[in-house]
Amino acid sequence: MEENAAVPLANILGFVLGLFSVSILLIKQSLLAIMPLIFAPMVCGILCTILYKSQKNVSIGARQLAPIDFN
Repeated sequence: MEENAAVPLANILGFVLGLFSVSILLIKQSLLAIMPLIFAPMVCGILCTILYKSQKNVSIGARQLAPIDFN
């Protein structure tokens, strides 16, 4: 009787582990598909932020020129 009781427990455990591994695989594949699409805007945003923060006021003679504001 004890040997027969272990079989359903092993089946349930295998089913749960199988679902877990399939869900991990789907998440991994989704991330691999999305990462190239996220990479370019992220790099562009970082470089634009660095460019904006690195601008300083430039003075020519007695006049002081501020960065151009397009707003």
